[in-house]
Amino acid sequence: MQCTRIKLPVSLRNDARGEARGLTGHTNGKGNGMKAILTKYLPQTQTKGSRIKAYDLDGNAVTAPYPDVENDRTAHEFIAQCLCEKMGWKGIIGGGAIKNGYAFVFVE
Repeated sequence: MQCTRIKLPVSLRNDARGEARGLTGHTNGKGNGMKAILTKYLPQTQTKGSRIKAYDLDGNAVTAPYPDVENDRTAHEFIAQCLCEKMGWKGIIGGGAIKNGYAFVFVE
């Protein structure tokens, strides 16, 4: 599943200077830093539907409407992949549930 194959109105947010942030830390040979991508569910408000936010600890983030997929984990993984696509990160991610959402890391 790729973000560009499913047309979602994705809100992309850069850092305060308006520049996309880069990777930090060690690389795995594919240009990916040792990243953890966290996702959390954002419930609907009076003006917005339910969403999922994917972010890393460097402040890179993507927020998108909750996708129409078969289960919660797939929805969170899809939005984590959207963050990877936004940042140009390549590789396979894997992860699982944590207290307030999901956490994903690069496994390859």
